[in-house]
Amino acid sequence: MKKLLFFLLLSITSLAQNIKGTYEFQFRENRTPTGWDKVNVNGLVIFYEDTKTNTVTIVTPTRKELLYVQSRQPFVSKDSLLYTLIDENKKECSFRIVLINQNSLELYYYSDRVDEKYYRLKLIKKV
Repeated sequence: MKKLLFFLLLSITSLAQNIKGTYEFQFRENRTPTGWDKVNVNGLVIFYEDTKTNTVTIVTPTRKELLYVQSRQPFVSKDSLLYTLIDENKKECSFRIVLINQNSLELYYYSDRVDEKYYRLKLIKKV
């Protein structure tokens, strides 16, 4: 049992350490009843963490959204994390981050906001 717990903690830490820095996306995909609707908007997602602050910033040509990480935990598969976040107006949202490879992630965004209930970003690590 101790070995299993150690392995889980190690894999969470390892995955979380891989998700730092700046990532780019070329488009956003909004979830619809019939599938995914591609929206031509590009931007950046910046994962920042130090001893006092843990944030994720989503930047597009028309908007900058700063989100504070409340929690981060494993989600179903070994290569997924669930983030719970809060913005400056105290509105909550969550991300499911799927590690595709060392330089590529998928970010699934969930919230109660009218125009942004559920969307997906395909992120590529910016060099």
